[in-house]
Parts: sequence; C-alpha cells; structure tokens
Amino acid sequence: MRRDIILQFYMAYPYPYGYEEQNRRMQDLEYMQQLYPQEAKNILRKVIYHLDPIDYKGSFLYDEYPDQLQLYRVVASVLAELRKEAMDREEAWMPEKEMWLQDMIKLVLYQEVFKRRYKNNF
Repeated sequence: MRRDIILQFYMAYPYPYGYEEQNRRMQDLEYMQQLYPQEAKNILRKVIYHLDPIDYKGSFLYDEYPDQLQLYRVVASVLAELRKEAMDREEAWMPEKEMWLQDMIKLVLYQEVFKRRYKNNF
C-alpha cells in the first residue's frame, strides 16, 4: 500500500449518503402504502389520526421498548371506531372479522410507529 499519495481536501471527508438513502427509503415506504387495499388505507388513516396527538418529543413511541399497553389502547380505540362505523352502516359485525381487523390494525400501527421512529431518528 502506498502512503505517498496525497488526497484532495474533498476526498478526505465522507459524502453524506445517509440522508439521500433515508429519503429514498421513506419515498419507497410511502409509495407502498399507496398500494394498500382500500380497507388497509382506511385503517392507516385512522391509525395516523390516533397517533398524531401522542407523537411528540419524549413520547412513549420513541422509547427503546414502547409501552405495549399504550399501543393496545390505540388498537382498541381504532377498533371501536371501526365497529361504530360498521354499526352506523348497519353491517353485520362478526367475531372473526373483529379478530382479523385487530391483527390488521396492529400490523399497520407497528409499521407506522416504525416509520415515525425511523424518520425522527436521523
């Protein structure tokens, strides 16, 4: 290895590639969220609506291990809102659908929390 090579000043400092990569990943994630089925988009809108008031600096969302009880409360409030909307439209509400919706809400919620944590980490 030769040590007599002199580097130019601009070659000695790393280029901040991380910011461009972060923006590209966020754009990819937002594009994929646009491809969600209609039911998942509806759940995502409700999850965002319930997460916005609790998304602040120092929130439990940004703890190393977020509080599972608080996350469950968000899931329960979104599920109650969906149940109320179904009752208003006079749709049948079945326990199987509730279990499926609860799992779907959890998946969308955890992905949205991850997205917010990743976005605010940089």
